[in-house]
Parts: sequence; structure tokens; C-alpha cells
Amino acid sequence: MKRKLDDEEYQALLNVFDGQKVSFRKTSSQSMPFRVSFYFMNIYAISMMLVFYFVSNYLLEYINPQFLDHHYLDLLEKRAFIFIWLLGAFNMAFYFGVGFRLVVGVILLYSINATFSQIIVIHSNFGFAETPIFSAYALSRPLFMLATLGTLIFYKDN
Repeated sequence: MKRKLDDEEYQALLNVFDGQKVSFRKTSSQSMPFRVSFYFMNIYAISMMLVFYFVSNYLLEYINPQFLDHHYLDLLEKRAFIFIWLLGAFNMAFYFGVGFRLVVGVILLYSINATFSQIIVIHSNFGFAETPIFSAYALSRPLFMLATLGTLIFYKDN
């Protein structure tokens, strides 16, 4: 025979879900080195995506034509698309407090992989002087990796 819930049990069941509150994390509760590296990562990522968008849409006549023939610009566009998703996951993981270290680790590994593959694939065929804008992107990425490592080291789980 099935026993039905009484009113007190219904209220207890409903109150279980009422006590959960969503709280967003703030960077002010973190250390100064974490905040510097956190904001640097966001500013760097957004500025690099904007520079890539500007160059690929408005400055194509200044890019080496062989660079365009080999579809390297398409490769960099796909990497920028992946990177914007990783940046979104980075910010959401921090503000919601779920899996932040994992997301930062993925971003760090992705950056290391993208840097070495860009140096091997693109810059083995073209010198850094032949693709100055994209070379600046590849050469400044170690700063981004240091900032990523800084967020990983200085992050405090509250």
C-alpha cells in the first residue's frame, strides 16, 4: 500500500529547494596578483580578437598573398572562435565558482598548443617579418600564458 505525503512533508520537500541561493564571486575577494592577471587575461583576449577581426576584414591588402593562399587566416579565425568560447567559460567558471582551475588549465594547455603549432606551421613557411601582425600575436602570447599561470597559482577558493 502506498503512503501519501502529508502537508508537513510536502512543505519540507518544497523548502529543500528554497534555501539555495546563487552568489556570484567577486574579484575583490581575491589577491592583487590574481586580479591583475585575471583582468590582463580578459583584456588581452578581447583586444587580440578585435585586432584579428580588424586585420582580417579591413587590412587584407597588407597581408602577404601567400599567407592567404595557404588558408592560414582561416586557421587563425577558427582559433579565435574557440578562444572566445574559452574566455566565456573562464569568466563563467570564476563568477559561478565551478571548475575554475579546470578551465584555466584547459586555456593554458590550449594556448601552449596553439603557440607552438602556429610557430611550427605558419612561421616555418613565413618569417616573423613577413607576417608582422600575426607575429605580434604569437610573440605576445607568452605574456598571456604567464597571466594564465598567475590566475591558476593565485586563485583562492573561498
